[in-house]
Amino acid sequence: MIAAPPNGGKSLLALWYAMQAKVPTLYISADTDQTTTLVRSAAMLSGRTCADIEAQLNSEAAPLVEDLVLEADHIAFSFDPSPSLEDVEAEVTAIVEVWGDLDLIIIDNLMNVAGGSGEEWAVMRDLIRQFHHVARVTEAAVWVLHHTSESEGKPDVPAARRAIQGKVAQFPEQILTVAARPTRGEIAVACVKNRHGPHDPTGSTFATFPVDYDRMTIYNTLADKQRADQWRSYQ
Repeated sequence: MIAAPPNGGKSLLALWYAMQAKVPTLYISADTDQTTTLVRSAAMLSGRTCADIEAQLNSEAAPLVEDLVLEADHIAFSFDPSPSLEDVEAEVTAIVEVWGDLDLIIIDNLMNVAGGSGEEWAVMRDLIRQFHHVARVTEAAVWVLHHTSESEGKPDVPAARRAIQGKVAQFPEQILTVAARPTRGEIAVACVKNRHGPHDPTGSTFATFPVDYDRMTIYNTLADKQRADQWRSYQ
């Protein structure tokens, strides 16, 4: 699970990871529409700003953007705004049939998946259990994006595990909470649950990574970002 408040950076982290991993991936983008995802993906792949990509999409050169995103042919997207569990399973089956393999499934996000009848949090807990089953059956990594409470009032610090909505934290094998820091040009990531390794449920132990938010790009180190900035200055 990757958890954050709205606009907290969870979709950025998930999409960036999917682009970099280059493994067969199904991305259920229920929370973000096709155009936004297209712009973000093209920015990540090209190193250009989202503003540049949007301008190109509104010009005669729009097909070039679409061709660029086709380079990420290891990712299949679904943009159903309210998929059911059956819809997700059908997408998984289709991808495995076409590609023969599936290593990563990203659900963006849990609150957009349509569950059965009943109390909202109970439905979410049932969905998480079902996604756990999907992971076991497919042997793929399943990433579920979810919201945390905004009540702690520290948007630039990753939330504690207790802030995850719906009392679903007991099911995932690992939980990362993230906090976007656009004014600092970075993102903070905390491991608040890890069944097989170190973690800090308070979220106060975290790593930070440089981010170029205009280009939707995350860097491993500040030196990597500085080299990229310098390279662009010569172009």
